[in-house]
Amino acid sequence: MKRRLLALAVIVFTAGLALSLATTSSAGGHVKNYKHIFIIMMENTGIEALQGNANAPWINQAMQTYGVAGNYFGVTHPSQPNYVAATAGTTAGVPDDNDVTVNEQNIVDQLEAKGHSWKAYMQSLSLCNGDKLAHACGN
Repeated sequence: MKRRLLALAVIVFTAGLALSLATTSSAGGHVKNYKHIFIIMMENTGIEALQGNANAPWINQAMQTYGVAGNYFGVTHPSQPNYVAATAGTTAGVPDDNDVTVNEQNIVDQLEAKGHSWKAYMQSLSLCNGDKLAHACGN
């Protein structure tokens, strides 16, 4: 059985601008231009475990205010192929969580090609004694 991932896309504007103030693209007319997009993936946590959960007030507020992809599922197990698929649209043949270098076009390549900046924040990344390549440090 595939593990379910909850992807929560939170659209945030600088200086607290409301969602309704988003401008439309002059080329498309109906496509909104967002200044910031955050994608929060709750690994191994289905939407039913979070929605209405009193222990998750921030996530619940974000789900009510911004966009939610509550029917997003992982494509395989374990974790790493799902992360590759979420950014590249393919698992690129990655079967497990072992260290591997992937050379696939991905959303970061598309952002950089258009001159946009990006950042990624990963749980436990800095907790592996500073080794950013460590994939299993017990955290």
